[in-house]
Amino acid sequence: MFCTLGTGKLRHDISILSYFMALLINQLSVWDISFRWFGYDPRKIYLRIPIEVEDLARTLIHAIHKAELGCETVSLEKKEFEEDMKSFSFYYWVDDFFSTASGTYVSRKLLKWAIVSRYDLLDWCKRMNAQPPHFWFPEGWNLEYSIEEGELKPGHGYRIKFWTEEQRNAYFEEFGEDDQDEDLRTNNVKLRKSQEAKVACRQVAGSIWKQDKTRTIASIINDPILQELCGAKYYDVETVRGWINDLAPDEIRNHRGRPKKNKD
Repeated sequence: MFCTLGTGKLRHDISILSYFMALLINQLSVWDISFRWFGYDPRKIYLRIPIEVEDLARTLIHAIHKAELGCETVSLEKKEFEEDMKSFSFYYWVDDFFSTASGTYVSRKLLKWAIVSRYDLLDWCKRMNAQPPHFWFPEGWNLEYSIEEGELKPGHGYRIKFWTEEQRNAYFEEFGEDDQDEDLRTNNVKLRKSQEAKVACRQVAGSIWKQDKTRTIASIINDPILQELCGAKYYDVETVRGWINDLAPDEIRNHRGRPKKNKD
């Protein structure tokens, strides 16, 4: 959509390079996305932004303004923000938004402040019928780390099958596991604890959103059912968010901005 490749060889070369350029973190600034999309290093000093990079940055900023692309650090809501949180409001950046979108003056500060999540960009590309950028969505790669059923992730107890019975008993006693973990105790590993928690959280979150489409992702994550019954309390917030984010209604997923701080 934003770049026309001249030859089949160039397409082939970029396809190969995509395997070495994969960047699989979940959030990037509009500045990073715009430069990396066209193969530029966003860390360099540019006296003049390349025209294709500027055009894409303006397009993304315009999409954020129109609520077509979610932004983690800019809220479109008309509400009062605490003094130290004002930069999360669209109205704090209103002049930068309009000048950047129009091309009058491209605000580098805004481009570096506006953070977009990987899945929000993917959703926007799908809606625009645009090819997602190779650096973030390399051809042939899964969107998430994938392992065979029954395997444990490296760093998450994958050596348990080599433990002695005494070591296993000590582990389960320390972490309060119950009889349902008999499969792990006897080496018949079928489903990781994190997999069980993910499946349970997705099922419950989906059910809640079917009944109430106004619930925010944060409220679902903190719901006692997810925390206690589904085991969400054993995982960090971003992990659980990643499990259920795609299930949220569009208007909830595209809702950005941080809440006010509680006053003591």
